[in-house]
Order: sequence, then C-alpha cells, then structure tokens
Amino acid sequence: MQDFKDIMFVSEDIYNYFSKITKEDARNAVEQWDISEAHSQSGTLALCLENISKNISNYSEDELSKMIFSISRAQREIFKLI
Repeated sequence: MQDFKDIMFVSEDIYNYFSKITKEDARNAVEQWDISEAHSQSGTLALCLENISKNISNYSEDELSKMIFSISRAQREIFKLI
C-alpha cells in the first residue's frame, strides 16, 4: 500500500472505527470490542508508515503531512483504549 489515497483511506477508516468506542465500552464489553482488532489495526498503521518511509520521495510535503497526521490520529484512538 503505497498510494496516498489508499493510505489516507485506511487510516481514516481505522480512526472512524476506534473513535466511536469509549474507554468504558472497551473495558466492559468484551464481545463488542476485541483487543486483537486493536493490535491488528495498529500493525496496519505501522505498515503504512513503513511504506511511506520506503517511498518518501514519491510524496509531496503536503501529502506527507496529511498521511502522518491521519495515521497518528488513528493510533491515538487505538492507544486510548488499550
């Protein structure tokens, strides 16, 4: 996954999913929220960062800024729950 649009879509999708889960829901509802999903999606975001770093010259400064912000925002949503 190297394309700017793909990376943005994935990170925004992950953010949208995890931003709807509260800390209380994550602690109290095992059936509704699975910690392995958080680990999996965090790994996906890490892979996005790895791909960005390998292909950094292919992106404009604006694209890099948007991708990094989007990925870090999604990671923050995951980290607040685990």
